[in-house]
Amino acid sequence: MSQLPWCVIGDFNDLLSQKDKRGVHPHPNWLCTGFRNAVNDCNLTDIYLEGYPFTWIKSGGTDHVIEERLDRALANSLWLSLFPNAKLINLLTSHSDHNPILLQSKPRVQTKFKYSFKFENSWFKKEDLEEVVAAGWRAERV
Repeated sequence: MSQLPWCVIGDFNDLLSQKDKRGVHPHPNWLCTGFRNAVNDCNLTDIYLEGYPFTWIKSGGTDHVIEERLDRALANSLWLSLFPNAKLINLLTSHSDHNPILLQSKPRVQTKFKYSFKFENSWFKKEDLEEVVAAGWRAERV
């Protein structure tokens, strides 16, 4: 098990449950169970998919249409704690049997300051202002 934050995204070509499929013939339960066990063994969480619930289609426009959610993003708890507002969006397309999915993430920004920065105009009178600002920009952020 990795101690690093990680997220995997793409076409897993399998289903976590029967809810991930619409159409004739259910997906074999033993395959759903195997994939779900693998996800659980890796301590991954399925990121909620916004929009249309299926990402793959076969025989569209016929009475035998099959739709499945094969594409997803899975992340461990450390990654989810860094990106608590992450969301997965299903982008519809008409040119492929797979819809593109977009993972949007904004990292949680931690500040060590409990006050807001205020610039003082009197600092313009300081002779070393340019050197102090330049050094501040070069300083490594922690």
